[in-house]
Amino acid sequence: MTFTEKFKTANSKLAAGSVKTYLSTIRRLANMAGKDSIPETGSWLVAKGLLGKVTKLPINARKSLATSAVKASKIYGKVVPAWEKLMRGATRQYETDRDKQQKTSREKELWTDYSKIYKAGQKLWQDVPKDPAKWSFATFRKAQQSYLLLLYGKHTPRLLETLKRPGKKGPNQLRKKGKGFDIILREYKVSRTRGASTFKLDSALDGPTEMLVKAGSRLLKHDYVFANAKGQPLSKPSFSKLITSSMRRGGLKGVSAQLLRVFKASSNRELIEKAKALEQEFGHSSKENVRYAKK
Repeated sequence: MTFTEKFKTANSKLAAGSVKTYLSTIRRLANMAGKDSIPETGSWLVAKGLLGKVTKLPINARKSLATSAVKASKIYGKVVPAWEKLMRGATRQYETDRDKQQKTSREKELWTDYSKIYKAGQKLWQDVPKDPAKWSFATFRKAQQSYLLLLYGKHTPRLLETLKRPGKKGPNQLRKKGKGFDIILREYKVSRTRGASTFKLDSALDGPTEMLVKAGSRLLKHDYVFANAKGQPLSKPSFSKLITSSMRRGGLKGVSAQLLRVFKASSNRELIEKAKALEQEFGHSSKENVRYAKK
């Protein structure tokens, strides 16, 4: 078995998306060690200078790479105390920094009002032809970028590269619901503990969503909502890059999916804190709180 096959077998209880992310990060770490791919033996994990390179990175990258190194070492059956120590330290620092609820230097540099995301999408969408039956693939690609600003200006779900068009089978689906749409996510980072997540798209997205779906049904040879420059399904990293490039086209250079979630959470901070306080008072989850709230 190859390393990838061994990793997938050993982590079969993780969501498929999480496995892909781990493998991508291990591949990045291997590249930092001068390898073209993930080696089948683990000696590269103790390559001279590799740990030092990771230690110099920002905390998010340090935590991610160190955790992936520990995951990889277990597949090799090779204990590397230095990686475990770095992972524990990076995780503690990451959690401490998050608990402070202070903007990072990058967040301070790129900070913007969350409402500006949707407004940027509206501006770009004005240039999208109104008849999707006449779109070329190039037009679809530009409309896709504009649509992502509209979508992420209203909702900030985890990356949607696996989202299937209405009527197409898949764990993650865009579904026609009455006059509008909703999204069902059955496979995401914490789906095994949370279960399926369903949310209704804001009604302002009804028209653009209908247009994008109609054009995609005609132009794409697969069932996914979004596509790369070759018309193929997007990988998780390429979808992340698509969001970043869409934001840049909308005048929001450097804004990533993670930052969008920070922007939205910050704009709803008072509401989130009140909900958390209510959970503490009632002593159960927000889902259970909803059951107590009568219409």
